[in-house]
Amino acid sequence: MSDDISSRFSRKVTVVSFILAVCVMYIHANKLVNNYVDMQSALPYVLYKILAGTFGAVGVPFFFLQSGYWMFRFDIFEGKSGILKRKLKKKIYSIGIPFLLWNTLGLLFFLIVTRLPGISSMINGGQVVPITMRNIFEGIFLHKFYIVFWFMQDLIVLTVISPILIRLIRNRYLIRVTILVLLVLSVLGINSPVCQTTSLLFFTIGGALSVFHRDYWEILNGNHVEAIIYLALFFVCAAIRWFSLPVLSTIALVVSPILFWKSCDLLTLISVFDHEPLWFCKQSFFIYAAHDFLVESLSAILSKVSENMAWVSICFIITPLIVLTFLYVVARLLSQRLPKVYQLLCGGRN
Repeated sequence: MSDDISSRFSRKVTVVSFILAVCVMYIHANKLVNNYVDMQSALPYVLYKILAGTFGAVGVPFFFLQSGYWMFRFDIFEGKSGILKRKLKKKIYSIGIPFLLWNTLGLLFFLIVTRLPGISSMINGGQVVPITMRNIFEGIFLHKFYIVFWFMQDLIVLTVISPILIRLIRNRYLIRVTILVLLVLSVLGINSPVCQTTSLLFFTIGGALSVFHRDYWEILNGNHVEAIIYLALFFVCAAIRWFSLPVLSTIALVVSPILFWKSCDLLTLISVFDHEPLWFCKQSFFIYAAHDFLVESLSAILSKVSENMAWVSICFIITPLIVLTFLYVVARLLSQRLPKVYQLLCGGRN
């Protein structure tokens, strides 16, 4: 099994990650549809369930899965511990530094904005964030004010325990049992104090796919009928998650990232993976890291002036797109004018 990465597989990861990063933005535009949560046939609620619930909810699980995949994508049976050590050192730059930088920016944002007249009422419930050592410590090291980075904190924990996970993944049967146990714990809603069980589950599944099913995950076979079947199964799982069926919803969420990934082979019909993706498609991490405050703030403002269902629906659709356009401009300016700063914010990703 070769460690070489094909260009088509790399492009597919880039495109799928970008699509899901955009869909995740719709989760944080929920302020626009809060008044319609009890009206399940209302258009704003339906749009939210489709964009945020069907696709957006798969985004973070896919990112964990793909992170586990990259972590263990080498010949782990040859005792190449040096490769894992190099990957762990690289993670300090790719996730450790961005985690601290974005948390610091989040802390500064709350310290400043909650003191601005007219704006503070829409942020943090109108409460001013006091400048204390505890807030500073928890803000920088525990993502207290940059809530969206729970994902990064879990990823740091998973990176730290990777030397333990690799011992489990080496054994095909032991890793299956581990995944089954984690699935049961996820269904029961049992989490550890430092990392969500679902995060560990998807990370472990990604590692197992990398070691035992690499061809299945990486090769685009061009079988469009198979891709359509995967897409149909994805929507079946989406329906199960839509109605929040006990136990089945968790199982459906677990398989949804895999189904979505395989269904994206349909994009070969328009040769998406045969050409280098646009530059902005490669900035999924920056989009994920930077969108939260912008989407929530804009949706909060628009929710104040959205008086009818049609206008709310339009605002819900365009809010992430407006933020995405703004982020494109910011990313371009930073990458051109302050490339070293941008590299630090993105952990060296391009």
